Amino acid sequence: MTRRSSKKNSKIKALSCCLGILSLVFGGFFLFQYSSYVSADYERGEREQEVEKLAEINEELGMNFLETSQIGDIETIAQNYNFEKTSKVHYIRIITTGVAAVK
Repeated sequence: MTRRSSKKNSKIKALSCCLGILSLVFGGFFLFQYSSYVSADYERGEREQEVEKLAEINEELGMNFLETSQIGDIETIAQNYNFEKTSKVHYIRIITTGVAAVK
């Protein structure tokens, strides 16, 4: 009977050792997976912030493009009508009390 009990004890010890090793392996695998999940989630958050910043920049650039394209159209129209740029404007003052003579 002692032989059977010693075989049982050795089988139980071997089984508990295998279970311990499996627990350590699966525990390590779980920690690795969890770490990967957390780092991926952190990177996703950073990417979302970058996307928001780029969306704001894109909107600003779109507005700038519209403004510059309208100015470009005005310059083209001015060239078509032979307008010239002026640096100074002089106004003519008309006197309503005097009489004008035609020569």
